[in-house]
Amino acid sequence: EKDRNISFMIRKKNHKLYSKILGKNKNENFTLLPKTDENYQNFLDFPILVKKKEKLNKFLLNKGIEVRLKHYYNCSKMFNNKNINKVSERYERELICLPVHRKITPAYINFVAKKIKQFYEQS
Repeated sequence: EKDRNISFMIRKKNHKLYSKILGKNKNENFTLLPKTDENYQNFLDFPILVKKKEKLNKFLLNKGIEVRLKHYYNCSKMFNNKNINKVSERYERELICLPVHRKITPAYINFVAKKIKQFYEQS
């Protein structure tokens, strides 16, 4: 139980650091998800919405950074829902999740943020 609480607090701290660093880099190519309650998170990953998702992923992999690409699916498609949910479609198309597990350090978070910024400056 204690170990789980420590792990949770580390992930929560990593979330705050990603928010702080990426929030400073105003860029039309990626968007932080709005949060109304910092305690209402699972903190397993740090989700952001990005343009050029596949190209960004390839760039980050070449820099040794692995992100989760397939995290959110528009489930209405599975139920043959005829309505289009633009938010769900956008999340499926643009969402990536950055790592926050307990071995992720502030230096690594800075490195990831720097590489994301570099990618969009170059493209």
